[in-house]
Amino acid sequence: MNSYVEKNDVAFNAQLQNFNSKLPSYATTFGLTTGVNSDVSKSADDGAYFNYVVQNCTQQETRYHDWVAYKTLARKTNNDDVLGTAPAALPAIINPGAVPAGIEDRFRTLCQRIKKHGAYTVGIGQDLGIEAPTSVVDLDSKKPVLTIKTVAGHPHIDWKKDNLDALDLYGTDDTSGAYVLLGTLTGHSFVDNRTLPTGVSSRLRKYKGIYRKKDVQIGQMSDEVSVTVATV
Repeated sequence: MNSYVEKNDVAFNAQLQNFNSKLPSYATTFGLTTGVNSDVSKSADDGAYFNYVVQNCTQQETRYHDWVAYKTLARKTNNDDVLGTAPAALPAIINPGAVPAGIEDRFRTLCQRIKKHGAYTVGIGQDLGIEAPTSVVDLDSKKPVLTIKTVAGHPHIDWKKDNLDALDLYGTDDTSGAYVLLGTLTGHSFVDNRTLPTGVSSRLRKYKGIYRKKDVQIGQMSDEVSVTVATV
């Protein structure tokens, strides 16, 4: 399941800024307090301080790399490079005031309070930036990848379920060589325990499969895999 909270610090900061810019207009809808030391002001304080921290981290990281490059050139060069002017001092960023640790924890708590309110809708959540992105799965492109080996002389076929319900596995018939359905399998592996060929030294068995979802075949047939079997 996708999370509605951004993992990347810069993206989470942007999420907080959007959330807090729009939260006051929903305060009445969700019964949030406003004014000094309120639900809305505390969330805004968290957002302002996290923005301060992220800006400092970004600037310090950028300036650190600038100074490392400048130091390297200052110490040693093998050509006619000019040292030039040192990187400029960091611009001052105004500290809006520290807040207790756990900004994300408080953000999640407030979001859950909003999400559980009877007036909450997906549209409001999208406006506040607290709805998880939906994953669009292209079922038509789903194609199983089969791998094959032998276990005690019998073919053993494996595949990934890929969050689908089952796999229709087909294998060649020893008599006609035509593909036949070996089974609709809900697991991720299959051992072909059909009797090994007799009267011949060996035989090539081939396999292919296609996914099922809700009792309907979906996607594309896998590439064919094969293995030679013989009486042990």
